[in-house]
Amino acid sequence: MLYGRIVRQGLVTLTIIFLAGSAVAESEDSQQSIPPVKTQAVNTSNGKHHSQNPKPTPPSVPTPVIVSGDLGIHLTDTEKRTDTESDKWIEPVNIFNLLLVCVGGAQAWFIWLTFKAGKLNARATVRAARTARHTLRTMDDTAERQLRAYVLFESARTINVEVGKIPYVKITIKNFGQTPARIVAHRANVGFGHYPPTIGDPPPVDNSEFFIFILAPGAEYYAEPKFNQPLRQIEIDGINSGRAALYAFGEISYEDAFGKIRTTKYKLFSGGPLGLTDSMAPWKDGNEYN
Repeated sequence: MLYGRIVRQGLVTLTIIFLAGSAVAESEDSQQSIPPVKTQAVNTSNGKHHSQNPKPTPPSVPTPVIVSGDLGIHLTDTEKRTDTESDKWIEPVNIFNLLLVCVGGAQAWFIWLTFKAGKLNARATVRAARTARHTLRTMDDTAERQLRAYVLFESARTINVEVGKIPYVKITIKNFGQTPARIVAHRANVGFGHYPPTIGDPPPVDNSEFFIFILAPGAEYYAEPKFNQPLRQIEIDGINSGRAALYAFGEISYEDAFGKIRTTKYKLFSGGPLGLTDSMAPWKDGNEYN
């Protein structure tokens, strides 16, 4: 739209300049077509008309011819041309041409200003579009964070932590979000090891998988991974002395309402500085979600 207006203004300027040039050309043609008038001297003292032929003079000295009847002075052709050329600037056609040049310059300046303003407007439009996209993306991310499902570890309890019994951990998983989680898969491992844990400790003595198709907002489900053998007295003594602990770690994967795959990881322990208790606490690392 802006470039169309610039083109229209340019066409108007070219049309005005073309018409002005045509008018100037016609005016010059009309002036050149008028034949020159021969100069004659008339003596009116005796009522007779006589044609006078001036005496030949050198070309460099123009000779004026005096009319005896009305005291008029006729100039030579050279002086006439000089006066005519000096008077051309005050003719209406030349004044009109000068006005056309001024109008054309003003229009060119206006076109340049319009083009510059158009570039500034285009840049402002691009910046506004980028800002709008960033704002929309931020709003979408905020809405997604507020409405998505959050399937996280809620609590864990140790059961049968006695000599000669096989202990297991009851893990509670809950959806803390506002939309359902689909295709929920939970993989849990439990084991006995040193405290603090070393690399590769505890070993994955159990590898249980639990599946649930959908988990509604606020809903819970339970997993109970078990140890592979009964506890011995030496292991109980290690837990009570703070040199050993029971560990539980796992991973939860699910799909949220926006079609994105989410993952939650946890790592829990019981023993060490806490002693032998029936509850498990999160370890300082290994607990994360996306």
